[in-house]
Amino acid sequence: MIFYKKHTIPLMRQNDHHKYKKFRERFPYFRYVNYAYEKKDGDLHLSFTFDISGKYTFIPSLKLVHRSFYHLEDLSGDDLNNLVFHIGMIELISYWKLTCSPQVIIEPHQLTTDQVDWWKKLYFNGLGEFFYLNGISPDENNFMQIESKGTMPVKVSRKLSEEKVLVPVGGGKDSVVTLELLKNTSFDIYPVMLNPRDASIRTVEVAGYDMEQSVVVQRKLNPLMLELNAQGFLNGHTPFSALLAFVNALAAVATGAKYVALSNENSANESTVPGTNINHQYSKSFEFEQDFANYCRKYIHPKLAYFSFLRPLNELQIAELFSRYPQHFDSFRSCNVGSKNDTWCGKCPKCLFTRIILAPFVTEEKLQEIFHGELLEDTTLKNTFDELTGTLPVKPFECVGTPDEINTAIDAVYGGTEQNNLPALLKNYKFPVRGKKHFDELMQSFNFFHLLPAPFLKVLIKHLNIPVSERFGIFLKSKFGHDPKILILGFGKEGQSGYRLLREIYPDVQLHIADRNELLREMEVFEKDKQVVFYTGPDYQSVLEDFSVIIKSPGVKIEKPSDGLILRSQTDLFLEYFGEQTIGITGTKGKSTTSSLIHHVLKESGKNALLLGNIGIPPFDMVAQIDDDTLIVFEMSAHQLEHVKHAPRVAVLLNIFPEHLDHFKNINAYRKAKNNILNYQKPTDIAIIHQQFATETKGKSLLFGPEKQKGLAAWVDGNKLVFPGSGALFTVSADRKALIGKHNLLNILAAILAVNQYGIKEKEAFEHVSSFRSLPHRLEFTGSYRGIDFYNDSISTVPESTLAAVEALGQVKTLILGGYDRGLDYRQMVQTLDESNVEYFLFMGKAGEVMRRIFQEIHSEKSLVKVETIDEAVAYALQKSISGICLLSPAAASYDQFHNFEHRGDAYKKAIEELAHKKSG
Repeated sequence: MIFYKKHTIPLMRQNDHHKYKKFRERFPYFRYVNYAYEKKDGDLHLSFTFDISGKYTFIPSLKLVHRSFYHLEDLSGDDLNNLVFHIGMIELISYWKLTCSPQVIIEPHQLTTDQVDWWKKLYFNGLGEFFYLNGISPDENNFMQIESKGTMPVKVSRKLSEEKVLVPVGGGKDSVVTLELLKNTSFDIYPVMLNPRDASIRTVEVAGYDMEQSVVVQRKLNPLMLELNAQGFLNGHTPFSALLAFVNALAAVATGAKYVALSNENSANESTVPGTNINHQYSKSFEFEQDFANYCRKYIHPKLAYFSFLRPLNELQIAELFSRYPQHFDSFRSCNVGSKNDTWCGKCPKCLFTRIILAPFVTEEKLQEIFHGELLEDTTLKNTFDELTGTLPVKPFECVGTPDEINTAIDAVYGGTEQNNLPALLKNYKFPVRGKKHFDELMQSFNFFHLLPAPFLKVLIKHLNIPVSERFGIFLKSKFGHDPKILILGFGKEGQSGYRLLREIYPDVQLHIADRNELLREMEVFEKDKQVVFYTGPDYQSVLEDFSVIIKSPGVKIEKPSDGLILRSQTDLFLEYFGEQTIGITGTKGKSTTSSLIHHVLKESGKNALLLGNIGIPPFDMVAQIDDDTLIVFEMSAHQLEHVKHAPRVAVLLNIFPEHLDHFKNINAYRKAKNNILNYQKPTDIAIIHQQFATETKGKSLLFGPEKQKGLAAWVDGNKLVFPGSGALFTVSADRKALIGKHNLLNILAAILAVNQYGIKEKEAFEHVSSFRSLPHRLEFTGSYRGIDFYNDSISTVPESTLAAVEALGQVKTLILGGYDRGLDYRQMVQTLDESNVEYFLFMGKAGEVMRRIFQEIHSEKSLVKVETIDEAVAYALQKSISGICLLSPAAASYDQFHNFEHRGDAYKKAIEELAHKKSG
């Protein structure tokens, strides 16, 4: 016979297989007869009826104690039927194990074959310790046959809040860490206690909560079960944490909370008995966590998120985090034996393990105070010590860490200590040879097998001893796994940026790149990287169905859209992690100016700010420069927003005009992409929107507009900016080097509203606006020659932007229009321009031909001149010596003659400089 220790009581491995067989013959079936619930005095009372072969009946109960934050009235009968029924499904195992009846009859509801298999797996693995210590060798397929009756439970429909989180609390160090790390986040935290003990209550109170802020569940076992145990019926460990899982599902729905954040660590995955699947902590393992999360989505509530917040960590990391909260040292308890007396027994594996794992981070004096003496001097704990350190083959049947974690902790504290100075349990201990290097590796390790949603993952990573520059890589690796099959779709500037970061994160993983450019593989960057697979040429998108992870570059148009394709982008991945510290700006026109202006004001106000995105800096290129206090100003194009599912904390929507219709199916598709900057915001987020383009938002809306209107947060009054909330009023002076035009006044309004969300008052913001200078190619004053003021507005690629530029400058005499034709409707623009003071129109490209034809159709009396190049247009203006303003504002794309609008603007400035000097010479 083999003896084991649990709660200081010697556990002898019995040979009760004969008893198991005898009970199964004597009691052939177990019935889950029914469940009941009642709302009484604000409490929710639950009860379950179980029956063993008509001989014994059990009616255990639970009570969800009344709290003001519950909304039980919102739960339908179907909701409660589902939740209560499932608690009964896990509660029954405590009574079934008495006789292990071969047939289990579920009478309240029907189960699918998939559900029956799921429950059998949980019962079998959750009872692994029970079977092992009782010497029972059950057949996994036949140990239980489940028959079910009745109707199928209906999935719970109540809406759950993404702001609410349930945190189960047991009173040990792990739940302390979870409570403390989540306490100062934006989440509303609700501690959960089942049959609260003193240590649990103290943990909650020391962390700053009280019982009225906590979920309390009271569970009562049926006394008959205990009587039968005393009579010799089968007894042993059941998957208690699985019961907690289903109870927490009920509590989460009652509270309206989307998240249940557990405190199970990575070491819970290790088997208790080496070489077997027997794990005392099975219902705390990642395997069960995954199984339960999937079961919840399919059969209970599709939005309920069940995960362990500490799953990526090992016991050493958790111990170090716990050591940061000394206010809990005197109140926490993990000892099961001492729980009844609210103390540490000092004789069990849990006490000794906790003392060892804290040793690298808590002084010996304090540890002796906690445990009422030096446990390492207690030679009666020698067998327990050998079990913990792996000297004996079987771990204690307790929730303790791995031998590697324990040995590393011992070595970190006592390694190199002279034999005479070692405590008694270490006198003959064989120290590991890996030393401090291995300790450091464990302290910086991160297990990527977890279910943490991105907001929680970010909180956890932030508190670890991991360099800031490596945190985003950990986030991506957590999403994609150790050896993902990733396709980078499109290899322009953003695709190359993605490749660099992914190669840094995955130095040895094969990466896949798809792009139309067949010369891609000859790029210098791939000379030393042989772990890349290329898909090039006209059929480069034919492989998309083969990949579960596709990171799409903004400019790539999907040729054959499919619901099965899951497209990600740098923008979406970046926002998923950094969204809380991001100001996102979009609009058909003005987004670069507004983004640069916001960045300028933030920097001048002393903020740590970065500018990136469509302005020309891929977000992945800036990851290494982002700290916890960095404010990110992200210019977002419609292409970047097309496939996002996440949003910035502050979103700015300037305007939406027809644009990029060569990429988007129609204006509605383009508008939808733009509005994505708002669609995924949370209620605590801010949406700053031009009132003409206002739409429904989840965040708080701040509207601005070109004139006074009720409900606006800011508006323009002539050359004044009005902020009614604070009473601020500012006058904008005319300066041809500064921001010109009413459209830029609107941009200033949006920028000031945005920075105001970060504590910068309107007056300070406006002072910094005054020192800002316009960006290149955006109403950029280029010079005066022969009485002509030249302005470069090459950024204007749509009619609305060109009209705004003409209105802003006021004295335009010559206007250069045209370029690449994308099928835009120019009729309204032409009609307006024909009524303006512009005298000479110079037309380039096919879009220019379209515009010129419309002018002719309305019998315009303006001077309409066709030119072939920018140089010819500038030469014409200089030759005619047309006084006033000559403006390049094409209202069309540049791709017919130029790489982009910047190239076109630079060509314009070069032509002015060369031709003007030539003329003057």
